[in-house]
Amino acid sequence: MRNMNTKALTMSLLVAIIMLLPFAASAQRSDSFFSGFEDDDYENRIASFIGLGNQPFGTEPAPVGSGLLVLTVAGSGYAALRRKRSDKSGKSRKTYTTCVLALAMVLAFTGCKKKIETIVPDNGKSVDITLNVNGGGRHSVILDQETGYSPVAYREGDVIYVGDGTSYVGSLTCQSDGTTFAGAITLSSTPKDLYFYYVGGLTPQNWGGEVGATSFTVDIHDQSNTNAEMDNTNKLPVLSVGTEDYYSGKVEFDCILENKCALVKFRLQADAGDSKVRISNMLSEAKIDFANHCITPTGTLDAITLYCGPSNNGEQIGTNNSLRWAILLPSAERSGYVIVEENSNSLKFYKEVSIPEINPEVINYIYNPLDLDNATETNDPLFVVSDNYNVVRFSPGNLQYQPSSKSWRFAEHQWDYVGDGTYGNVYAEIGEVNTKCNNALISNSYKGWIDLFGWGTWGNNNNPCNSSIDNDNYSWTGDFSGNIINDDNTGWRSLTHNELTCLNTQHNSKNKIGKGEVFGVRCAIIAPINKTTPDLGDGKWTSVVITDANWGTWRDSGVLILPVTGMRNGTTVTKTQPASSATYMAHYYWLSTPSAQYNWSAWCMTFGSGQTITSYEGLNSDSWGRRMGLAVRLVR
Repeated sequence: MRNMNTKALTMSLLVAIIMLLPFAASAQRSDSFFSGFEDDDYENRIASFIGLGNQPFGTEPAPVGSGLLVLTVAGSGYAALRRKRSDKSGKSRKTYTTCVLALAMVLAFTGCKKKIETIVPDNGKSVDITLNVNGGGRHSVILDQETGYSPVAYREGDVIYVGDGTSYVGSLTCQSDGTTFAGAITLSSTPKDLYFYYVGGLTPQNWGGEVGATSFTVDIHDQSNTNAEMDNTNKLPVLSVGTEDYYSGKVEFDCILENKCALVKFRLQADAGDSKVRISNMLSEAKIDFANHCITPTGTLDAITLYCGPSNNGEQIGTNNSLRWAILLPSAERSGYVIVEENSNSLKFYKEVSIPEINPEVINYIYNPLDLDNATETNDPLFVVSDNYNVVRFSPGNLQYQPSSKSWRFAEHQWDYVGDGTYGNVYAEIGEVNTKCNNALISNSYKGWIDLFGWGTWGNNNNPCNSSIDNDNYSWTGDFSGNIINDDNTGWRSLTHNELTCLNTQHNSKNKIGKGEVFGVRCAIIAPINKTTPDLGDGKWTSVVITDANWGTWRDSGVLILPVTGMRNGTTVTKTQPASSATYMAHYYWLSTPSAQYNWSAWCMTFGSGQTITSYEGLNSDSWGRRMGLAVRLVR
């Protein structure tokens, strides 16, 4: 009987030990009952254990009945030990039972007594995590010519950037298996989710990788499969993001990243050889926004260099000269010109193409393939505004506004402006009567037209009649979005400061910028990049004179004409046409870029103050207070 009791007790103790082992082990990793927190202590935990053994503590319930089980085992063992033994074997069994009981109690209370450091990092500590991305995304990095897509192919060394919903917390590097990423992250005190960003080998711009950063941008303008900067030869870049719930102690994640870019296929129906093929006027940068956990276009426009198509087996074994691919960012539908760079000094500009609605969920195509063998180069006058040969068209005249009807129009001729050589922009002709324009204090009921605007007043939700002399009353709320009553085109916008710089560099270096008098109005004259024009002379205001006799030749060459329009400051309008001996000219056009030097100013374009210069002065930039009324010429 004694032997049976001893065996029974031993078996019950062993069962109790086995039952308690998972709880003891969980003390090392759980964030529930057995885990420690910075403000916990042993007394609090044991009190909770004894009094509220089946109540939650932390984010998950405690093991139901665990306290009762331990107390039962302890009581049973104590009762057995108190029984009297009369022989040595009894003492031996008593000693054995005491050891087993002690082991059970140690295992049982380990989870309560040991203070476990939480895995959520504090005071700059980092945590090693892994992410499995097996499954890829909807769009291809290594393309299949027949299907158009395949799972995203990751390779060893690829990087995924991690955010916690507020800022950047670290990066993960792809391991040799091609599906597992590993690295260290530093979390905020209360993360709810982790967000994983893959940018396809693209290099972040103007970013040092500091933990706590809220965003960075990537440049997607060069998608050629020879672009060493992307570090993904034979692979298109891709922009994708995924998310997973986070809780204290979780260090392994599984996630499928979904692409946030669209894939577009161009079939040229001609052999382009090794030439670079571009499409202009596309969004060329993406912002990885850790604070808002998203990837969005930045709005920067440039020409996208397309990726040469791979062979049918999905491997780049040679250049497919007719097929091109590109990733494009979701945005409003845009149009651009196809540009073929035959060599560093020879560009061909083919017809304008419209991009289908850009949707990351589907693959888009240009449905009317471009036949480069038979296509005629566009007759549109094009102007280069980036080092990557992005091209734009200028509007046919300066922007004008009628307050009474809230209508926009382009000036009838390129050289037109409100006012005349005597009174500048102060008077406008209405019918046969010269009526005071009062361009400085413009009434909303004024029936004339105005063409000198405070900075940004032609944009969204801004008042074109604003004539305040306080620079703080002018801000950039968006570029032009109105309807032009005498033009059917859309997508008009303002030049940026960088675009002006490139325009001057590209055209001035080819002697395509000059000055002259056009129907008696002093103007800057800029020749398009794709046209041959008459001689622009030596840069004097009188070196080119355009009249009815020769206007047809200049018109057909597609030159851009920017008249000297004057400028307004409050109620004072500077006259546009000085005396013949004067050198100062008020000839400024607003750009969309604010000045970084002063928060009350913005950049504008000017074309030199000298009257008798002997060389091509080109286009210059200057910064003026935002209150100034300057002319506006749009591009698309």
